[in-house]
Amino acid sequence: AVDGDGVVVTTASGEERADRLVLCAGAYTEELLRERGLPLQVVRIVNAYFEPERPDLWNVENGAPDFLIGVPGASYYGMSSVDGIGVKIGHHYHGEQTTARTIRRDVDDAEVQALRDVLDRFMPGSTGTVKAVATCMYTMTPDENYIIETHPEHPQVSYACGFSGTGFKFTPVIGEIMADLASSGESRHDLAQFSSSRFNTANVA
Repeated sequence: AVDGDGVVVTTASGEERADRLVLCAGAYTEELLRERGLPLQVVRIVNAYFEPERPDLWNVENGAPDFLIGVPGASYYGMSSVDGIGVKIGHHYHGEQTTARTIRRDVDDAEVQALRDVLDRFMPGSTGTVKAVATCMYTMTPDENYIIETHPEHPQVSYACGFSGTGFKFTPVIGEIMADLASSGESRHDLAQFSSSRFNTANVA
């Protein structure tokens, strides 16, 4: 909550007060900034890890690359096996709509088979025994671009969200931007394209 020119954050361990708040809460952002009316949609993404039948082709140690597979109406991402963890694949962007608190964490056989089918088609020898399955969450914006800005009513609060599955790759520069916003209220980078005002949402100042 805003506390004068500063902020107070209430947790299970008590209250913390600070001059500035940087909020990078992933799938929880919509809940924490609900009054902003940001157009964020959380989707459930499934990942599977397969023991490669041809480690000579699909182990990073043997020179195998990370990959993107684009087919009509779908896109898949993944990486070859590193240190024996298995070939990873996920279905980029497409997933069940959910929330950070209600996401379904179980993965069914049909979901794993669909991912196996893609690898079998495009990367023969990459799928053997299933080593692991996992779910993660994408927080999507309508244009799949980020929201990075200072709160229009409370300049001591800045936030970054809506990374649509790609934010991790840009962590160093996003961290730099958020540090700039917290320390000076400005960034050396042009943030116009990341303003939530591009969505013309009712609650955006």
